[in-house]
Amino acid sequence: MLSNRSGKDATLKDIFQKPHVKKADLVTTSPPAESPLIALAEAGSQTADDAPVKRSFLEQLFGTLRKDLATFKQDITSDMKDLKEDCNELDQQVNAMDQAGGSQEEELEVHRRELLALKDKN
Repeated sequence: MLSNRSGKDATLKDIFQKPHVKKADLVTTSPPAESPLIALAEAGSQTADDAPVKRSFLEQLFGTLRKDLATFKQDITSDMKDLKEDCNELDQQVNAMDQAGGSQEEELEVHRRELLALKDKN
């Protein structure tokens, strides 16, 4: 929640409708944000004297993002490998079913011929 210096609560609508309100007129009353992106936004509003701190923060943020991206890439690679193995297993099952189906068709054809031969004898 944002409050102006007089202690009155200010909504975002109030802030955007009053262009004369400056950042210095607003004081945050909520606990500090733990999100790196919010911290980055807050760091952007500081003075230029904080440049080394900002740089350190950004390096830390991007380092974390790189690690997360590498982990994500490993997870995707592992999932793709698992999917490929599953597809190969399914292909083998389908081939086995096709072969079994083919042999059943052959057996049916043999029985049909035997029945036709018996019919011809009668």
